[in-house]
Amino acid sequence: MKSPAFQRPIVHRRHATTTCVPASEHVLVFVDLETTGGQTWRPSMQIAAVAVTRSGQELETFERKLRFAEQRATLRALRKREYRKASWHREAHRPAEVARDFAAFLTRHATVRVT
Repeated sequence: MKSPAFQRPIVHRRHATTTCVPASEHVLVFVDLETTGGQTWRPSMQIAAVAVTRSGQELETFERKLRFAEQRATLRALRKREYRKASWHREAHRPAEVARDFAAFLTRHATVRVT
């Protein structure tokens, strides 16, 4: 059995507890990106992700709504995602802020360092 020095701490954001995952256990991150239409020029409106171990243990989740230009969205996409202008404006974040937070989330769960 490996010593704790060879394990990295994982913080469970939902339950505010910390466990150790063996360094050899790679982490998988599943990402869901919601857009405001099928064309590549349409803005993204929400991003969600979950980091799990290979054995399926949930480590952390990430979810943010993004501020976006409504006039660039399709009505169909907004209806499908149950968009409500008032609540979205309260809960949505600037894209640059979301990008920074999401990069930090991915960095916390990186098992391979890229330089």
